[in-house]
Amino acid sequence: MIPNSTVEAVYAGVPMLTFPIFVDQVPNSKQIVDDWKIGDRVKKLVGSESLVTREEISKLVPRFMDLDSVERKVLSKRARKLQEICQGAIAEGGSSITNIDAFLKDISQSHSE
Repeated sequence: MIPNSTVEAVYAGVPMLTFPIFVDQVPNSKQIVDDWKIGDRVKKLVGSESLVTREEISKLVPRFMDLDSVERKVLSKRARKLQEICQGAIAEGGSSITNIDAFLKDISQSHSE
């Protein structure tokens, strides 16, 4: 299950930096960085041997925040595409509305029987 903060960032069309430490953060980071390609991972390795130095962060953050960089433009374009998909899902006739309507219909039918 995707955490609310990730859903909110995707809905807002915002690229993300991830720093997976444990449990669900690792697959969530993989989804953001590798699958959706709308972010970058601060922590490259998983486990106790993967400390991030201040030098690495001081290089990564300005690069990530540079709105004119090619890399950032690509991330932003992909993030906006996912944003459009999310907005379409909650629009009238979108998949979220359709699924909620079907769920409520199923509950109503089950309850009346």
